[in-house]
Amino acid sequence: MNFDVFTLDLKTALKGVDIKNLYEIRLRVGFPVIVKFATEYKYLGQNGAVTDSDKGIVVTNNHINEIIDNITERSLYAYNESLRQGYLTSKSGLRVGVAGDCVIDNGQVLTIKNITSLNVRIPHKVKDCSKKIIDYIINDSKIFNTLIISAPGYGKTTMLKDLAEKISEKNIGSVLIVDEREEFLDVYGENIDHIKNCDKSFAFDNGIRVMSPKVIVTDELCSKNDWECVKNAINCGVNVLASCHADSIEQMQNKKAFQKGIFERYVLLFGSGQAGVVKGVYDEEFNLL
Repeated sequence: MNFDVFTLDLKTALKGVDIKNLYEIRLRVGFPVIVKFATEYKYLGQNGAVTDSDKGIVVTNNHINEIIDNITERSLYAYNESLRQGYLTSKSGLRVGVAGDCVIDNGQVLTIKNITSLNVRIPHKVKDCSKKIIDYIINDSKIFNTLIISAPGYGKTTMLKDLAEKISEKNIGSVLIVDEREEFLDVYGENIDHIKNCDKSFAFDNGIRVMSPKVIVTDELCSKNDWECVKNAINCGVNVLASCHADSIEQMQNKKAFQKGIFERYVLLFGSGQAGVVKGVYDEEFNLL
């Protein structure tokens, strides 16, 4: 993993960390750096992960500012479209969540300034993590429209990545990845195309028209418009694999944007310390398969 965007002291400390099981690095001004592993949280000390917060490296404004300068190559304006949506993505594929003061005009967020918190998410690919559910989703050349459900951090994106590559390997049609926040940079295959850094409305409408995909893979259905994009794609004959934040099937059904009858399979994940662990697979009527 490339940590070139970090400050020298943090890069040195990260050399002593178990990168394979590292999932997040959280920086908050005035507090020690927190590192999240597969099964636990620790602090980042000078030579690696520590359990004592007093031995952790305390985050300063200089840490935040230098990391942002490095990610944006000292041209923050060029990255403002993603910044105003609350994230930045480094060229090496690190996705960094940003928190600070929102600058608003006429109800629209123009940018974020006075940044005090960063959440650096470490991209992971877990090969074959979809092996247990693949037969529920693909039957010969038929692909069932599928929604992956879990709370944040339980492996929805990881599962979608593996499914996208598995479909590509089966050579049953083109896979279009709608990647709003550049979380699928490490997903590739001879049948995979990417549309990045734009909202779902543009990516779905234009992607269907110009790329003629058999299936679209996209992350995090949130708004009513997101669900409408999926519904319209399916009505055009395109299959969709997507994800949604929820702790349970019931919580997902209670979301205002939820529409029954769109998806044919629901895959519920749960936290077990390992990304992409399946709790259950359900049909369109929410019967456990």
